[in-house]
Amino acid sequence: YGVSTLASGKYEGEFHDDQMHGNGSFYFANGDVYVGEWIDNKQQGQGNFTWTDGNRYEGGFKEGKLHGNGSFHFPNGNRFSGQWIDGQQVQDHGSFTWAGKGPSPTKAARNKDRNESRSADDHSELSANE
Repeated sequence: YGVSTLASGKYEGEFHDDQMHGNGSFYFANGDVYVGEWIDNKQQGQGNFTWTDGNRYEGGFKEGKLHGNGSFHFPNGNRFSGQWIDGQQVQDHGSFTWAGKGPSPTKAARNKDRNESRSADDHSELSANE
């Protein structure tokens, strides 16, 4: 176990042959934080990455990229759980959980359509009555 300070941030954790290897935490200079498994100076295995904007990923990593099963947590409490391959989210695979803070996009779209219909109806009634 040891500590290493680099230009990009600070690592605290296990080393092997002078490389980040095993379990450890990296505190990036910009405020991002990774806590999890490392192999040969790369995030590899299971870990948690938290960005300064409040987004957070928990899951698999491969050679420093999101890889395998994981969950992406948004600052508003919403969560996407699915798969990533080499840093790219696998499309059409996974589930999205709404935190209940505000309407879901489908409800918002329905309400918007209703409001636009109501506004159009109100406007035509006003025009007919004028």
